[in-house]
Amino acid sequence: MESSQNIKITKIHIIFLTILLVINFCIFYFPGLPGSIPRVIGKSTGVTIPDMRLRYTVDELHAFLTGIGSEGRQAFQWMHLSTDLAFPLIYGLLLYSIIYRLSFQLGWPGKRLSLLGFLPTVFDLVENFSLLYITSQYPNIPQVFGSMINYLTIGKFLFLMISLCIILFLRIKIILRKNKNNKTD
Repeated sequence: MESSQNIKITKIHIIFLTILLVINFCIFYFPGLPGSIPRVIGKSTGVTIPDMRLRYTVDELHAFLTGIGSEGRQAFQWMHLSTDLAFPLIYGLLLYSIIYRLSFQLGWPGKRLSLLGFLPTVFDLVENFSLLYITSQYPNIPQVFGSMINYLTIGKFLFLMISLCIILFLRIKIILRKNKNNKTD
């Protein structure tokens, strides 16, 4: 049973988390940083970081790790210990905050529903630590472990889409409620 005491999440909290998310996203692409995408990819052409795609195979993961070379693999590991460690935490807090605030505006007890915003975070973090481990084991990627990693990526994207759909649904409910209240006034 939920407590009657509610957390107050304001627009300022959501704006702050959004700014943090944008800054973190930009850091991924800042060429001078050790764990940035330009450092990971280096001079490799035609490579895409696997966990930024919905589906990939163990062979594609192996080809990626081969294609980026040892410096790229070190940068890939650094990325998963820095920028890509913070990214899911920030977007998880943002999703939680938005769902919670919208639920609260509807008068719904939104604590449990808001926790769905953390599901993509959990999948993303497990995926990141798994990729960190797999990269450290290169060139010997355990087949089972390599296959599991794509399911984590799919879970991350699936629960991210579910969270965004929940936000859209709640926002539509708020708009419809406001329109209904305006018509009765």
